[in-house]
Amino acid sequence: MKKIIAVILSAIIILLCSVSAFAVAENSKLTYLYLDKGNIVIGDGTVSGYGYFGERITTADEDGYLITQTVSTTVNNTVTFSGGTNYVVISNIKINTGNQFVCAVQLTDSADVTLCTEGTSTLLSGA
Repeated sequence: MKKIIAVILSAIIILLCSVSAFAVAENSKLTYLYLDKGNIVIGDGTVSGYGYFGERITTADEDGYLITQTVSTTVNNTVTFSGGTNYVVISNIKINTGNQFVCAVQLTDSADVTLCTEGTSTLLSGA
């Protein structure tokens, strides 16, 4: 009985490691956008965002995007999906738009977004 349990646990661990490795491999295909560098707008074949060093990213990626930030503090920049079909992962972002009448994350123009999350994110919209 102990041998069977050990085999089952080993299989579960291997499966979990495989799933984790798959997620990392899938994310490596995505364009990384950094929210602490500025607002991000993702549309139908368009993108306006920033890379790790603050460089502008305007080339759309059909594989999708991973939105994160390089600082652990809260930012007031926003994410807007303005049409098209996009795959997006948000990972450890913290948005608080304060008293502005602005949404932290908004969908407009019939945007179709598959949104996945990693880690812990906080999204607080304004008044």
